[in-house]
Amino acid sequence: MPLPKAETYTLEDIYNLPDGERAELIDGQIYYMAPTPSRTHQKLSLKISNKIDTYITEHKGKCEVIAAPFAVFLNKDDLTYVEPDISVICDPDKLNDKGCNGAPDWVIEIVSPSSKRMDYSTKLFKYRTAGVREYWIVDPAKDRTMVWNFENDDSEEYSFKDKVKAGIYPDLYIEFCRNRAVNTKKTQGTNGDFSSGVFLCGRLLLQTEESKNNPNKYTYRENRVSPDGEKRSKILT
Repeated sequence: MPLPKAETYTLEDIYNLPDGERAELIDGQIYYMAPTPSRTHQKLSLKISNKIDTYITEHKGKCEVIAAPFAVFLNKDDLTYVEPDISVICDPDKLNDKGCNGAPDWVIEIVSPSSKRMDYSTKLFKYRTAGVREYWIVDPAKDRTMVWNFENDDSEEYSFKDKVKAGIYPDLYIEFCRNRAVNTKKTQGTNGDFSSGVFLCGRLLLQTEESKNNPNKYTYRENRVSPDGEKRSKILT
């Protein structure tokens, strides 16, 4: 006996969702979305999209950066509809008032607890096969950014303390946090004596004497503390 055929959804089902309900559609399967993103999510989206938009404007580029909610019809059919957190589209012929018809050049997704599986698995495969040139997953829970350059078939992982280079532009770098120097007491940790530090993303980063000239040698404290706070926590490498 044949198995029951899975129901296939279309754009009509997306458009007929009740008010306040959001979903995406991938190959006829519907995936419901959280109704409202978090404050952290929105701050990251604003910062990244503003940085990209400023770069495009200063270089008189033709690409457009558009933040969600924004409709992307990846396959130009009625079976796939996604709303990437940030889309960069360089072909103006793909754009109309309804959204983007075809694959954006660059897609950035900012992970939330409800979107983790979609961002890391379902969308990764779909964006790759649909013709997206570059895909970033920004994961604030893990303080990391995963970058896939599908044109070169490579990927790389960055922490939030790194400058992350855009693949589709030769000299665009995204900084998720800006360092600012702080005075720190000499602190004994598992890796030796620490005598200098900076705050990054609300984390106290401390550096050894022998690695002062190498920013990649920073270690960091797991707990988020304020510059004048007295609380100390475990040092991680």
